[in-house]
Amino acid sequence: MQRTFIARNPSVLWFLLSLAVFTVAVTVLSEATGATVISTSFLKTLGKTLCLCLVAIAMDVVWGYCGILGSGPIN
Repeated sequence: MQRTFIARNPSVLWFLLSLAVFTVAVTVLSEATGATVISTSFLKTLGKTLCLCLVAIAMDVVWGYCGILGSGPIN
């Protein structure tokens, strides 16, 4: 019987779970819900930073898959 992707890679489940907890915590602590623990400007900066991290990881995956930064023969 074929195991599912999550059964073969439990670290993915832990990552998604921690990402969900982080998202709910930031949402609950933001000014939109009434708790003024996290300001709107910090929330904007956090969102921009996470978007740039996502772009950097995607670029790293593409470059690794294509072998752009691979150590080829030096002539």
